[in-house]
Amino acid sequence: MDNHFSSKWRCSTCRDEAQVALQTSKASRKRSKKQRSDVPPSKKKKVGKANGNSEAVGRKKNCHSESDDDASETARKYPSRSRRSDQGGPTGRETKERRSGGARRSDEQQSSRAERSNRRNLKRGIDKNLEVCEDIVSDLLKIPESADFIDLVEKKKVPDYYDLIERPICLSQIKEKTLYLQYDEVDEFINDMTTLIDNCFSYNLEQSEVYENGKILKKSFLSMLKSRLPSMYKQLKEWE
Repeated sequence: MDNHFSSKWRCSTCRDEAQVALQTSKASRKRSKKQRSDVPPSKKKKVGKANGNSEAVGRKKNCHSESDDDASETARKYPSRSRRSDQGGPTGRETKERRSGGARRSDEQQSSRAERSNRRNLKRGIDKNLEVCEDIVSDLLKIPESADFIDLVEKKKVPDYYDLIERPICLSQIKEKTLYLQYDEVDEFINDMTTLIDNCFSYNLEQSEVYENGKILKKSFLSMLKSRLPSMYKQLKEWE
């Protein structure tokens, strides 16, 4: 060191001052190092607690992030109304319009039903026996033997039927006429029923299955007519 300072510093006074400053800086570094090594254990524990608190804060942050993830997942599965509208679902206004449209349709249906009911009641007020005719044909349809007479004969299966029978008719048509009040008098209903049964006897051979079912249908019809409309039954004694 002396050689170093002797070569660098030509003035002895300056060299001595530099040596003193160098020694002073070394001594200060040693003192600071010693102070750090002499820290008491209590202070070290506080430092450790501080580190623990920082870790706890980190865990809380992680918990918050996990809860946020759960909330976002729930929101994705069960979107609110506003989100549904953003995704193309029905908005509140559209829902109200749909409800109002359904209410208008239900009102129209009720009004049409009321009109039909009023027309039916008005017409039945003229001839209440037409309601009895509706009950008779409904009960005839419940008989197992009436299955051959519910619908019209298919022309593809029986092509010559429509060549021999002038006025084909079936129980479904008679039922529809009673429902929609297409009969003005009970005589019209009775005329359709007798025509249906006569068509059966005219086309089918005796002792055939359809012919026998026609006989059962005729017997049931006359029995119902006798018990429910006796005055009309008297007019069919010759046909019986």
